[in-house]
Amino acid sequence: MDTYLNKKVNILLFLFLYFVYGFKVIIASVQLPDDFLEPTKTFLNIFALAIVMVAFFYINIKERVAIVLVCVWMVINYVLFNNYNLYDYVILGTLIFLCRKIMYGDTLKALFYSNFFILLSIIPFLLISDRAYIQDIKSGLRLTYGFIHPNVVAQYFVSLFFIFCAYSFYKFKGIAIKFILLLTFYCILVFLILPTQSRTSIIVITVSALLMLFYLWDENMKNIPLIRKYAIVSLVIVMLTFQLLGSIYFRDYSWLYLVDYVLSGRLYQGNQLYQDFGFPPLFFGRNIQNYMPIDFYFIGTMYSVGFIFTILITSYLFYLISKSKIDGPMFAIVLTNLLTMFTEFHFQIPIYSTALFILASRKNN
Repeated sequence: MDTYLNKKVNILLFLFLYFVYGFKVIIASVQLPDDFLEPTKTFLNIFALAIVMVAFFYINIKERVAIVLVCVWMVINYVLFNNYNLYDYVILGTLIFLCRKIMYGDTLKALFYSNFFILLSIIPFLLISDRAYIQDIKSGLRLTYGFIHPNVVAQYFVSLFFIFCAYSFYKFKGIAIKFILLLTFYCILVFLILPTQSRTSIIVITVSALLMLFYLWDENMKNIPLIRKYAIVSLVIVMLTFQLLGSIYFRDYSWLYLVDYVLSGRLYQGNQLYQDFGFPPLFFGRNIQNYMPIDFYFIGTMYSVGFIFTILITSYLFYLISKSKIDGPMFAIVLTNLLTMFTEFHFQIPIYSTALFILASRKNN
């Protein structure tokens, strides 16, 4: 009974923490008055931290030590550099540690319903938002749906696509129904994203959908073949190396200017950090708020939380990959979700890191 109760508590803690912090992230992205938004964000941050404190008693000793060390690291970063970026990792780490005790299906169910209720909860605020469009110099009028920027809502739609597809592919067994649901989700979200004119988001869900279609034939929950694991690890290593070296040597090689143009200025953004701070700090990050947006995940992470911490969390990602057991369509979701590390600086935020929960959740009794 105690074991059964602990399983239920783990699921509830995961669900509530994910919902509270996810709602906080989304409402913070809506164009609302500061006198409402700031107290709301503070309350939700405190509420999320309270859930973390409860969850502390349901994770093992090693996991508790890891959370405490990140909290201490976060406090030092805040005191020295007014930098609180590690708070996202406190929440994300707690969710992953809870997730490792939750069965795969329960994890996907929690992700699905959490996001469903986040979506329902945020709609009233979108209706009273005072921003529906922005005027872009290059693209013209872009729909925001009430968010502060069209790219933000497009990124959230991509995250919803990953989660809805993952849950549907687990829930339903027939290839035909999976194909219909995938096509339906894809068409709806492309229709919603197109007015935002976010090309990157369209590309990401298109690549993901094509890969899922390719792997639809694989109906069994098997270990990822080594080639898939190597593909994921290689992708992460290439992204990390390219983002770091490309940002450092951006001004030294003319061909990188062409690459930067294709990447919409992402190398230039990273190089600005390098010009002002030098090589990423080893232990303690810097407050890089004035340099935003930084669209390279690894560059943003190295400068905001430190090079050593970035290597540690990347190593833990490799550990999760090595232990994972997922089928082909889920591999497609994981791969394309990780690919967003190349386009956005938000993978440390739980609602944008679905791949981590797919990798971390328990696949066997």
